[in-house]
This record gives sequence, structure tokens and C-alpha cells, in this order.
Amino acid sequence: MKLPRWLVIGMLTSSVLAVLAAAGWLLWPAFYEYWAVRPLIEKMKVAATENDIKSVVAASDELNKIGAPAVRWLIELMKHPNDQVRWRAQEALLFMEDNAQAAIPAMIQALMNESKDVRETACMMLENQGAHAELAIPSLTEALRDEEPSVRGLAALALGEIGPAAHKAIPMLSQLLNDSDSWVRLRTIHALQSLDAISRVDAVAVLSDLVQSDDRVVRAEASDRLREIDPAAASSSGASLVDH
Repeated sequence: MKLPRWLVIGMLTSSVLAVLAAAGWLLWPAFYEYWAVRPLIEKMKVAATENDIKSVVAASDELNKIGAPAVRWLIELMKHPNDQVRWRAQEALLFMEDNAQAAIPAMIQALMNESKDVRETACMMLENQGAHAELAIPSLTEALRDEEPSVRGLAALALGEIGPAAHKAIPMLSQLLNDSDSWVRLRTIHALQSLDAISRVDAVAVLSDLVQSDDRVVRAEASDRLREIDPAAASSSGASLVDH
């Protein structure tokens, strides 16, 4: 039976419209990201270069409202050759508290970025998420091997903040107690204490060494922590209030 022409045309039109609607629904996030996020990223980049703080803050606030779709663009902005631009992008990422959970997958990916600044920011964002960042445990554990001491230390702090779920990272964390960098050792002590994974004796031994560090800030923080857990050891190791 031959269908009426008008019915055939109507069916074809409906099919085409359905396909277009589906395509629009699938492509809308990409269009939205491009048209909504890209201008704000450009605005932030120019404002940061010109040290226009007011415009930087305004762009950052709008990007925070957009949330997860802005993360990829901000990560790219952190590779910019201008120090101010990189710093402002990092600041924007760190202040995306309302949308940070949605950004966790992007931050996990960022832990493998070639830029040290990007990897550091990823660690700090994951640290801020605490237990919500459980998905990042394997990647953060791998980051404990990073060539940059700052990344190793920040990854340790993030694992400590995640809590009990990060216990599988304890063996790798324990190895960092012998790291050549004093900041890494100090942050590792903090992480292991957060996980209840270091004895008082071992903590005192590492902290007693750190109070002799050449880094004034390390000495001060190590002294404070040592006084908290063993005042007698702090006194005998030379930890004092002089550094404050």
C-alpha cells in the first residue's frame, strides 16, 4: 500500500527534526563551553597580563558559576608564559569550591600534566575535597614519585586529607620519610599522622631531624609539631620559639 505523499514528507521531516534535536542535545555542552567559557578565559588572560585585578576577579567569579566546564580551560591557562596569568588561573581553580567535586576527574588527569604548577594545583584541589577525592587515590599515590618535591609533598597532604580510604598508600608514604627534601618529609609526617599510620617514636625521630633544617619555616613548623607530641624531645632537640 502506497502511503500518501504528505504523510511520507511528514515522517521524513519528523525524522530529520528528531536527529537534529538529538545532535543538538549532544553537542550543546560543547557549544556552551566554547561560547560561554572561552570569552571569560580570554578576559581573565588579558586582565591578568594588565594586572587588572577587578576584571580578573569578575571573570573568575563567572567561571566559578559555570563550574566543571571551565576547569579544562583554566588548566590550559596555567601553561601560559606570563606568571600573572598562570597564578590567576591557579587561584581561580582553587576557589572553585562549589564545583570542585565535579572537577575531580579533570584534576586526576591534571596530575599527569607536564606543568609543575598544574600538578601542584591538582594536588591542592584534591586535598581540599578530602574524602570526596577517594577516586584520586591511585593517581595521588603515583604522584608521590613525582620528580618535583613540591608535588610529592602536596600529594602526601592530599592523601592524608582523604582519610581511611587512603590507607593503601601508607607503604609509599612511609618511604617519603627518607626523602631528600625537608618539606616533603614534613608534609609526609602530617599525612601519616592524619592516617594514624606512624608511631610516636618514628614521628619524633623525623621531626627532631627537621628542627635542624636550614629552612626557617620548616624548623618552625617541625618545632611546633614536636612540642605537641613530645615536649621533652622538643627541648632536647633544640626546638625553640626563636623561629616564630
